[in-house]
Amino acid sequence: MSYQKPRSKAPWIVGGLAFLLLCCGGVAVAALDIGGDAPKTGAAVRSDAVDQVPAKRTLPGLNEPARDGRFEFTIFKVACGTTRVGGEDALGVYCLVDLSVRNIGSRAQLFDGSSQKAFDRDGTEFSHDGAAGQYANGGTDVFLRDIDPGSELRGKLVFDVPKGTKLATVELHGSAFSGGVTVALR
Repeated sequence: MSYQKPRSKAPWIVGGLAFLLLCCGGVAVAALDIGGDAPKTGAAVRSDAVDQVPAKRTLPGLNEPARDGRFEFTIFKVACGTTRVGGEDALGVYCLVDLSVRNIGSRAQLFDGSSQKAFDRDGTEFSHDGAAGQYANGGTDVFLRDIDPGSELRGKLVFDVPKGTKLATVELHGSAFSGGVTVALR
């Protein structure tokens, strides 16, 4: 019978620690980039507060700027009812949300249309339809691009909703990890 030296557990321990550091570091970097360098002035949600009385919050609406992260959004118009946009047929009807996105930060930021959501009065969530969005924006994917500081782009987000649905709000996000800002469609 020969003697075998017991295997060391050190490589497994070191490897596990390295993996944890990589995961935690990635989450930390993402968390630091959420708010980024957005200006400290202006608020996404207005408040009618007086002194220390709890505030009644009102949402920004059409033609009112709303901010999340490095972006300032303005929704100009919402049109629902069309069943075809370019080569795409809606399962219900399309709602086209005409908006601008302006980078108010100090470095370029990716705006991703797929992070944007619309809600009806009951709180049902609808996702941006990227394929229909390309057709609505002249055949280009307006809402998947970097926006340089001070630059603005304008286009249409497209949501496929059941016929008869009335959108109440749109939740706009500066990044996939941001809290977002809600805009009322009154």
